[in-house]
Amino acid sequence: MEPPPNDQIGTDGQQTPSTIAKLNEEGYQIYYEKAGVGYGVFCQNGNDPTKKIIWKGQKNYDDIGDLVIAYIQDQMVERFGLLRIEIPENKHLQKVTDQQKPKCDIYMTRDFYDPEYQPKNKKALVLIQGTGQVRAGVWARSVCINESIEKGSMLPQIDAALKNGCSVIVFNPNLNRKEGVNIPYCRSMESHSTYVWHTYVEPAKHFEELYIIAHSAGGGCLSSIQLNDDYKEDFYARVKKVALTDSWHVQEGDLKKKEHKKWMRENFVHYVASEEPVGKDLDGRGGWFSSKPICKTVSAGHPKHEYTTGYAHDEIVKQFGFVQIGQNQQEASQKEGGAGAAAE
Repeated sequence: MEPPPNDQIGTDGQQTPSTIAKLNEEGYQIYYEKAGVGYGVFCQNGNDPTKKIIWKGQKNYDDIGDLVIAYIQDQMVERFGLLRIEIPENKHLQKVTDQQKPKCDIYMTRDFYDPEYQPKNKKALVLIQGTGQVRAGVWARSVCINESIEKGSMLPQIDAALKNGCSVIVFNPNLNRKEGVNIPYCRSMESHSTYVWHTYVEPAKHFEELYIIAHSAGGGCLSSIQLNDDYKEDFYARVKKVALTDSWHVQEGDLKKKEHKKWMRENFVHYVASEEPVGKDLDGRGGWFSSKPICKTVSAGHPKHEYTTGYAHDEIVKQFGFVQIGQNQQEASQKEGGAGAAAE
């Protein structure tokens, strides 16, 4: 099966200006201390990463934020080789009127999309963001703008997964409407998530081990899959580890079987906003979303909700059994042929 092209063509038939060029026109850049190493820092033009966004009102902030998100999504495709798939695909829609409705973009490695693609990994990472002004590839837009893309985006998790022989799929549950028109199968975060799971994750049986990171309301999306009778058997058979970051999640009363409760205690870890050092066991304190957590609860290493995933990254890597990717290893990988994105 041939995937759709990843290049984005303007309505006039000409290649659209690059996201970096648009940022430069607005007075900003993605700064890299060394080309192709790391994930970049959003800042004003001039190569000073300490000079951040200039407040010019909410609309300007949103416009700049959209460009930062677009840059991250470009990186998922151009640097990490993910496919950009617009859903629901027309082949899944019977009505022509539905085929003409807006689409939602998700991202995945080719072995999720093409069942004949070789070689196949046996492990896959599922990424689900929370609610708010975020889209696929982003945990927290404000963190990407005010601190770094490393702490606010999914790029470090994608990078670590790929370097550990693990395929990737990125959900986009916040994109439900365009220009006032509902996107089929994506009217809510939960319907989007169950559709993506049903269409791309559940059929991909060659992935024997699934690892999941869900932030904030993304945990609610995950719950809609975990508690769905259509997916329960497959979910408990293939999901090996789940990292929740300051997230909603299934409560003990939601689970009827003792073995499911035991499984969740053993395989879920909830990283919550806390002043405590990252990874410290919080002895049952459940964070914002759970006063009586069923799973292990540890500090994410930052007191603010939106920073939890970025700051918990190293602990999540350990939880999943991935090899920690250090800066020197990243540099070596780039020299061996990895395609890094240099700032313009």
